[in-house]
Amino acid sequence: LHYKNTTVMGAPSATSADDPCAERPIDLTLEDEPAKSPQVTLSDVLEQGWFASMLVRMLPLPDALCVRCVCRNFDVVRITHPTMLSEAVFYNEHDSYSPFPWHPLPMAADEGVHTVVIFADWRDQGWGNQKGMLSVVRDGGPAPDDYKPWGLHVMCGAEPAPHQFQTTMLSFRPLVDGSQHTYRLHARVGGGGGHSLHVRNMSVRAVVVK
Repeated sequence: LHYKNTTVMGAPSATSADDPCAERPIDLTLEDEPAKSPQVTLSDVLEQGWFASMLVRMLPLPDALCVRCVCRNFDVVRITHPTMLSEAVFYNEHDSYSPFPWHPLPMAADEGVHTVVIFADWRDQGWGNQKGMLSVVRDGGPAPDDYKPWGLHVMCGAEPAPHQFQTTMLSFRPLVDGSQHTYRLHARVGGGGGHSLHVRNMSVRAVVVK
């Protein structure tokens, strides 16, 4: 620190010219400090609008729904009204193991969709081996047969179907890679004879980031 133009009270009035040992004035004036850049806070970034949407798109669904409670700037998530799908009962021949292509899910290709969520009540024939499955498959790929591993086109699935009606949930995040993709719900009964799959109260909703 450098000091200027201030004399300490009580210092002798003699100058150095009169007395080499005389006390000299002490300069107590601070030089100007360099200007500081203003600090950028999270609130400043959120006010711009783009950051909240970008951050929410990176989060898994539970966090994306919860983060909007943090502050008003994170209120960029909306949930669409449910699309109700028709109920159905599926049967298979004893030597057929392939799933049925069922409902297309065009809302998954809409702009800004974070996650597609499907709810349904389902059960199988009520006895015997449990082979029923619901799955979402993209781009016309194959859904899994009985006891087969899931392929790369399978976005999500639930198996096996219970013997009594229960509610199940499926959810998936549409691919965002610059390409157009299609998504379809598949239902698998299972081969071997005597199997069936019953689905009712099915609804589809999309979680959308503004």
